[in-house]
Amino acid sequence: MTGRNDPCPCGSGKKYKQCCMLKQAEEQTLQAKGRRFFDRKFKLTKDLYAFLAQKHGGEWTFDHQKVLPFNFNLGYSIDGVGNMWAYFFRVYDNGMRGIEWFLEERGQRYSGEERRMLDNWAAMRPSCYQMVDHYEQGTVIEDIWTKERFKMPYNETMIKMPPWTVAIAMLEPFVEDFCIHGVTMWGHPDIAREIIARVGALQEEQAAASGQQSSPADILTSHYPELLELCQRINEKPRTRYPDHEAAHEATSQSMLPMLMEWIREEQAQSPGESAEALIRAREYWQYRSNPESSALNLLRVELGLPEGPFGDY
Repeated sequence: MTGRNDPCPCGSGKKYKQCCMLKQAEEQTLQAKGRRFFDRKFKLTKDLYAFLAQKHGGEWTFDHQKVLPFNFNLGYSIDGVGNMWAYFFRVYDNGMRGIEWFLEERGQRYSGEERRMLDNWAAMRPSCYQMVDHYEQGTVIEDIWTKERFKMPYNETMIKMPPWTVAIAMLEPFVEDFCIHGVTMWGHPDIAREIIARVGALQEEQAAASGQQSSPADILTSHYPELLELCQRINEKPRTRYPDHEAAHEATSQSMLPMLMEWIREEQAQSPGESAEALIRAREYWQYRSNPESSALNLLRVELGLPEGPFGDY
């Protein structure tokens, strides 16, 4: 055991109590906050489910009704996205969303951290996010409309994902950063472009009908089942198989560059409207899913005059 006043084993030259002991104490504090956060989240989610199930005449009826707007091709995710819709997106006959209805009738039972969490849930709005970077403890995601970035530590709702992954999601403050709230279906980078286009079309339709311009969050809320189905169709679309998936051990070799140049020329010929950056991002996504080794695609980026991507050592 290293004593408090002994030299720190890391070799910094500082005393242990002023170096790694302090860092370990900070890490333990953050871990304890995280555990309390998810314990509280689990309890309140159970309370919200029980409340809405009661309002629907029981759990069986609620579980049946909450999945009706969704395509059953969503598979095992359908129960989770059904809960998201019932809790945060569906507007009931009383004009309130599930979380608002719950706070209206049961909110007085909660105080302190529990009430603050519930208020955060009521205030959160959905957006579409893309993974754009990573760091030692987690992932960085970016709002596809505002370009605002959020640090997402790895935790129960954020696992390590392929580069450039995209999802419709809600973000919740978590310790010092953010976490994903509820069930989220992460998928292919093409989702970002398709969601922007579809949301834009729905905004135009709504403006023509009502004379008012809805925000992307409003459209995502009111068309959540439809837009999730769009994401699912994009994820199920057949993709090109990349020949260097089986050559991951050569991924940093300059010998890969001629093959990559041939690939990008063929892809641009087949998809003349697609940018080289978009094509490379899609390849990085699928390459990681097939074999998460370091990628030679930064060699291709440099050759084409593009900025190096952040996932060369992912």
